[in-house]
Amino acid sequence: MLAVAGLLAVPLLGGCTGDAQQEAEQEKERTSARTPVPTSGSGAPRLVVGEAPVRARVVRVAGDLTAAERTQVKDNIGRVVGDWFDAAYLGGELRDGADLAAAFEVFTPAAAQQAARQADVTTGRVLAAELDQVVPTTQRVEAAVFASGRGPAGATAKVTLVLVGARNQGEQVEQVVRGELFLTVTTDGWRVFGFDLSRSVGEVGSFARAEKRAEGGS
Repeated sequence: MLAVAGLLAVPLLGGCTGDAQQEAEQEKERTSARTPVPTSGSGAPRLVVGEAPVRARVVRVAGDLTAAERTQVKDNIGRVVGDWFDAAYLGGELRDGADLAAAFEVFTPAAAQQAARQADVTTGRVLAAELDQVVPTTQRVEAAVFASGRGPAGATAKVTLVLVGARNQGEQVEQVVRGELFLTVTTDGWRVFGFDLSRSVGEVGSFARAEKRAEGGS
């Protein structure tokens, strides 16, 4: 497993907590049920697998937010993290020496520079040359938000991205990116100013099995 830490940030403490047990169970069932099936049309490997959308939640608030503000924060943070997922792991060609600026457009300039130096974790560059296709099977964002008297000011987002890829030879592989993004509100909207992430590679389905074991399942 590879791990990187970005700029320092202070974890946010809780205010009110949302109950999303049912949603979590549904997500676990969806993840467990996905079974990638390689097929060959013109000889190239192809994945037949459900593509999971970004699912964002606000799990804690320190300070006061109205219901409408909470929904807006959830949508905005989900969009920012989703844009990073798309640019860094799902879209475009990421090769050694490639221009990584597009992968970190939602980062502050300082954080983008640091993320580019640690691109083996903060992007899918390591396996990009080997994979013909990549499909996200989990895109999860759980945000703890800090609000001042003027509204939302910052957040710590626990992120989980699970990718299933088809190697050129037809073998399938699962990548998991997990950790935290630290976000602040700027004049350009929400931006990532720090991160603490890890990336691991294993067999397809290993993430769902590990989550089940962690929850005490068989």
